[in-house]
Amino acid sequence: MVTAVDVRFFGTTGTGSGHGWNGDGSGFFDGGVARFNFALTTATFQVRVWYSGNGLYTSYEQSAIAGHNVGQSNLLPLVVDAPPGPATSLFGLQPFTVGIPEPSTIVLVALGGVALLLVRRRK
Repeated sequence: MVTAVDVRFFGTTGTGSGHGWNGDGSGFFDGGVARFNFALTTATFQVRVWYSGNGLYTSYEQSAIAGHNVGQSNLLPLVVDAPPGPATSLFGLQPFTVGIPEPSTIVLVALGGVALLLVRRRK
């Protein structure tokens, strides 16, 4: 069963004293609490993020198909305590990046070839 929880990411892109835990909070998010309506002993978690386009893309898949920035964490299996036990934190979640679409190698080679042809025609 898949459970999705909308979260808010903090900060902006960057490194240095103005970013991170002691700065604007970049790289961190508040995932809230995911509640399950069935008994679990272990569950596998994954964080997926995407460019929303100011609400145009409502899912990871939509944003990825449109070629926008997406990223996902590792799969993280965790032991889940039954209520009223303590909440389980996501210790073990590895850092990940949100990809910025880059032109493919084929497109770059094609653009280079066109540029060479245009330079050759001018001579």
